[in-house]
Amino acid sequence: MFDFWAEILEHIRVRANQTLSSCIGIAWGIFIMVVLVGVGNCVEGSLTKLLTNERNNSVTVMGRTITKPMKGGVEGATVQFEKQDISDLCIAIPEIDGISPYTSSFVNVRSDNSYGNFEIAGVDQPFFNVQKMELVDGRLLNHSDFANHEKNVMISTYMRDVLFDRKDPIGKYVVVNDIAFKVVGVFSILMYDRIMITPFDSFVSAVNNTPKFNTFIYTSGSHNVKQRVKNFLGSRFGFEPGDNNALYFQTYEESLESIDQVFNYVRYFLWFIGVSTLVGGIIGIANIMVANVRERTREIGVRMAVGATPQSIKNLILGETIVITLMAGAIGISVGWMLLELIGMLIDAMGVDSVVAPSLDVTTTFFSMIVLLIAGLVSGLRPATMASEMKPIEALQSE
Repeated sequence: MFDFWAEILEHIRVRANQTLSSCIGIAWGIFIMVVLVGVGNCVEGSLTKLLTNERNNSVTVMGRTITKPMKGGVEGATVQFEKQDISDLCIAIPEIDGISPYTSSFVNVRSDNSYGNFEIAGVDQPFFNVQKMELVDGRLLNHSDFANHEKNVMISTYMRDVLFDRKDPIGKYVVVNDIAFKVVGVFSILMYDRIMITPFDSFVSAVNNTPKFNTFIYTSGSHNVKQRVKNFLGSRFGFEPGDNNALYFQTYEESLESIDQVFNYVRYFLWFIGVSTLVGGIIGIANIMVANVRERTREIGVRMAVGATPQSIKNLILGETIVITLMAGAIGISVGWMLLELIGMLIDAMGVDSVVAPSLDVTTTFFSMIVLLIAGLVSGLRPATMASEMKPIEALQSE
C-alpha cells in the first residue's frame, strides 16, 4: 500500500506543471467558498453582537402613520409621543419594568481640539436599565442630571478619540448649537459608537425644541404586554388595534429571527457560488486526467504487458485524481484561512469593536473536504475506466 501511494506521489512530482494546472481550478473554488462563508459568518456575528447590547426583554416602539382611525383619530397622521403618554402607559400596565423615550439628531460637535458630525440622543434614566452599556470612564448620568435638566453628556469611546485625541475628557466640554455640554462619562457600546447621550429635557432645550418623540424603549418580563401597549396607545391616539401601520414593535427575539432568516438565504447563495466554482475546477481536472491518460498510453501498455491488472491501472488513475483534488483543496483552504486571519488582524488593529473577526468555518471545511473526496472519485472515474480498458498491444503501438 505504501508503494502504491509513493508511486502516485512520484508521478505527481514528475508532472508538476500538469499537477499545478489541475490544482488551480479546485483550489480557487474552495478558496472562494471558505472566504465567502467566513466573511458571511463575520457579518452575521457582528449583527448578532450588536443585538446582544439590548436586554433580552427589551422592546422598541416606533410611532408611524395611522391608516385605520377611530374616535377622533386622523388618517395619515403620524403617531408622536410625549413623556406623559409613556408615564400613563406605565401606570396602565404595571408589568412594564422600565421605559424611556429615545430621540436623536445629528449635529456638529466641537471641542477645544477638534470637531465632527455626531448623533446626540435624549433619554430618561431608565434607558440605562434597558440598554447594556460598558462604562469606560467617569459616571453614568444620574438622577440629579435628569431632575435638574443638566447640560451633561456621556460620549462614546470613538468620540473621545476624535474630539479629545484619546485623552481623558471627563470634566471637559463639547459644544452643540453654541451650547456647552459637560462630559461626565465615557461608554463603550457597539450600536452607539458615534453618539453622545444627554437627559431628554436637556436635548429638547438645546437641540429639538419640541417635547414630542417617535420612539420609546421599554422592558417587561411579561409576554402579553405588547398587545396591551398597542391597545392603550390606540385609544389615546385614535387608531384601531388592528392598524399594523400605526406602530412598529421591534423585540430582541424578532431581530435575531430576522437575522437568521436573512443569513440562511445568504449561506445558500454563498454555497451556490462556491460549489459552482468548484464544479468548474472538477470538470477541469477530469479533462486534464483524460489527456494525461492519453499521454501515458505506452506506459500503461508496458504495465499491462508485465502483469498489471486493469483494476490496478484503474486504482492508480483514481488515486492520482483523488490526491490532486485533496491537495488542491488543502491549498485553497490554507490560503483562505490565511486571508481570513489577515482580515481579522486588520480589524483588531483598527480597533473596530463592533465587527467580529472572520474565521475558518469548521463545518464548511469538513463538508468541503468530503465533497472534494467524492468529486475526486467522480472526476477520475472516466479517465480511470478508459485506462483500464486499454488493450496492451494497442497501447504499446501508440506514439
